[in-house]
Amino acid sequence: GAPIVALALGLGVTQIFIDDTYTNYFDERFEFRRHTDLIERHLTGLEIVEFDVAAGEEGGVYDPAYIDKLARFDAWMNAQPKVAFTASMLEIYDRLHEHFGSGGAQTPMIAVPDGVPPALAHAVPADRAALAQYVLTYEMSLPRGQDLANKMTIDKSASRVSAILRDASTAEIRRFREAGEAWLRTQAPQEMAGPGTGMAVMYAYLSSVNINAMIGGTAVTLVFISIFFVAAFRSVKFGAISLLPNLLPGVLAFGIWGYLVGKIGLAVSITGALTLGIIVDDTVHMIWRFREARRNGQNPDEALRTMFSVVGEPMLISTLVLVAGFTVLSTSGFYVTSALGALSAMIVGIALIADWFLLGPVLGWIERVADARAAETAHPPAPKSAAGVSPVA
Repeated sequence: GAPIVALALGLGVTQIFIDDTYTNYFDERFEFRRHTDLIERHLTGLEIVEFDVAAGEEGGVYDPAYIDKLARFDAWMNAQPKVAFTASMLEIYDRLHEHFGSGGAQTPMIAVPDGVPPALAHAVPADRAALAQYVLTYEMSLPRGQDLANKMTIDKSASRVSAILRDASTAEIRRFREAGEAWLRTQAPQEMAGPGTGMAVMYAYLSSVNINAMIGGTAVTLVFISIFFVAAFRSVKFGAISLLPNLLPGVLAFGIWGYLVGKIGLAVSITGALTLGIIVDDTVHMIWRFREARRNGQNPDEALRTMFSVVGEPMLISTLVLVAGFTVLSTSGFYVTSALGALSAMIVGIALIADWFLLGPVLGWIERVADARAAETAHPPAPKSAAGVSPVA
């Protein structure tokens, strides 16, 4: 029954997705978490995604066509579910229009982009030279040491657009960045397309990159451990068998995690490598004792009894101690510690069960098959005559 249970639990790995919310690493017991929740509920977001939107020419940020696309991009971003608000040169253009471009008998220099909701509409200048003069006047009126270098480049060939996201996880930040890049590629001129950047984006991809690297590193480690087992036991068979109890606990624990939680982040990704040494230690003791018993002339069933009589109780005690210790860590209010403790406790506990109820029976079954083949080779059945009767008979 152990393989059936292992398969059912292992399928939970398909329910796992990579996600993280760094602001929620501390639970509500911490003042920091209570304050960040208050900020995101009533004031602003804490995650910022930046876009460097190029105009393709010097002074191009004053081009009405460029500002029209910028306004449409801004409207699209504000329509996304996690966006609290956006920041760009559009706010300054609106302010300049309010003070310089409205009223009077002059020709209106503002037009609202078609298809943009009125609540999100920004002024689009119709006079490029006049807007450049207004922006210069505005910049010269700023206090000493301040300018628009944080909004546009020195040659006015590109401007910065910032989207402030509220209560966004790393997966949502990645999706928003990719959607924003796709919008610029498909809805704007080629020169305006560019990647979303910022600290939030960097940390959003940190989890996925780290997890993939940890999985690859753990796989390589398992291969080398198996090679060392082959060298130590002088047996390819036992080296291959060692992969089963070394790999299975992590797969089953992550499968259970997939069913119960689903989300894994930066904290959870290191757990497999962290607990691998504990798992390998139990495997070494079991296989070594079993082989020693076999070398002493015991049959597979006797070797299994000898193995469990020697290593069974120490494995049980050490596992209970480790599970208890990791379970205490799982009660922490810091998610990195609590997730690591909970998953480590599961992996260590499952490792004991896998060793006892899967590795032990597999060792016994393989050795019984080997003994049967050896006996058949040493004493082949007597040939039969055409009548089906042995010549001796």
